[in-house]
Amino acid sequence: MVAYLAGVLILAPALTGWAQFRPRRSGGPRTRDFMLGAAAYALMIVSTFMTFDGDMIRNLPYVVSFELTYLPLVFAVLIALVWGPQGGTLAMVTLMTMALYQSAQGEGPFVEVNDPGHVLLATQVYLVVTALLLLLVNTLRSARAQAQADAEQWRSRFDLALAGSHQLMYRYDPHDGALELAGDLQEAFGLPAGAIQNLDALLALAHPDDRARLSMHWAARRAGAQDRTPLPFRLAHADGGWRVVSDRGSPLADFDGSVAVVAGMWRLGEIEREPADVR
Repeated sequence: MVAYLAGVLILAPALTGWAQFRPRRSGGPRTRDFMLGAAAYALMIVSTFMTFDGDMIRNLPYVVSFELTYLPLVFAVLIALVWGPQGGTLAMVTLMTMALYQSAQGEGPFVEVNDPGHVLLATQVYLVVTALLLLLVNTLRSARAQAQADAEQWRSRFDLALAGSHQLMYRYDPHDGALELAGDLQEAFGLPAGAIQNLDALLALAHPDDRARLSMHWAARRAGAQDRTPLPFRLAHADGGWRVVSDRGSPLADFDGSVAVVAGMWRLGEIEREPADVR
């Protein structure tokens, strides 16, 4: 009965992990994750062999040999974290095979001279604890992966909404001066993402006739001015000309009344070209 129960619990991580498996056309673990998982897998094999090999632990105190059984668990969890449910299944099968085989030979930290059957029973309990631990890791990892997938889908829908409405969203942090823009900067200004990261970069791209007014506008926002009147200005486009932008936003106060963040939207207009730019 104990053996059957242990078998069901040991197979639980494999069943839950592979039940949600979907083949992918491309992708897979990154090189760093693959190497880290391979190193953890090799260390798990070495530590399991050292822990359950009778010759290697014969001269060690019982307390030390018993505490060594935690080492394979650490590496198995690391494999499950890096390689996912399939990696956790591989770790579980490898650990189970090695531990049961060596325990069946009368070796390992669970051997009792006066009770030959104790070694297999204790090994099965050890493997059940490992399986439940990996099952918990896989569950937490799956929940995190699902949350990341939901966030990515939400971001994709948000970017599509911004592109369809011909707008950009911005967030300015007055404490570190970081300016974050959400939307397609390549389509708007012919610039790569992250090209406008602060007000200096914004002013450098602004039309010479608009820079002073734009600088005063942002100074007022950092001071907490709540003027919601749209501000029109022009930014240079990489292909030539000036993109007309209508800025509508306002500062948001912190609990102490200071400005915590400035947030708003840029409504994108047409591209104005200087007489020399017209072809």
